[in-house]
Amino acid sequence: QLVLREREVQQQLQEKEDEIRHVREQLQEEMEKKVQETRASLQTMLTEKEQELKKQQKAVLTVPPVNFTVKNVSKQMNEWWASGPLMCTHIGGYNFQIKIFFPPGHRITELLLWFVSSNGEFDDQLKWPVKASITIQLINQHQDANHYTTTHTCEWKRAADRTMKFITYIPPASLKWNAPKGTQYLKNDQLHFR
Repeated sequence: QLVLREREVQQQLQEKEDEIRHVREQLQEEMEKKVQETRASLQTMLTEKEQELKKQQKAVLTVPPVNFTVKNVSKQMNEWWASGPLMCTHIGGYNFQIKIFFPPGHRITELLLWFVSSNGEFDDQLKWPVKASITIQLINQHQDANHYTTTHTCEWKRAADRTMKFITYIPPASLKWNAPKGTQYLKNDQLHFR
């Protein structure tokens, strides 16, 4: 009877061990399945974020030149005109603004263009000093040709200094109607830039 009892106990122990092994295998399978699901979910999220970032970068890189219009030019004499909103070089990039001064007079005689750095949210993360090559076009409103184009390189130590950099002087002859060149930059008391 003792031998029989011992065999029964061993058999029960073996059954328990088999049961425990089976439970472990099930848990292992479930854990591996959960890990794979989590990994797949994270990979999907990462792919979506990468695609979103690429779209943002593409959107920034393919943004057309900033266009702005100065209206009521005849009322701007002896005044500063500032472009708005601020222009940004790229997401999290440098902020700038165009400023135009119209010297005093009864009619528009000349333009003085300036480029000014502006404070931005990411200034502490950006590299300073920074150099920028600025190209500005005064649009010919008579035809899509012979725009008045100027390019100038400026450097800023920090955005906070808000230093204005002189870009160009546009003489009065350039603004008036010029039949041989087919240019008319000032029309309907407006100037268009990009």
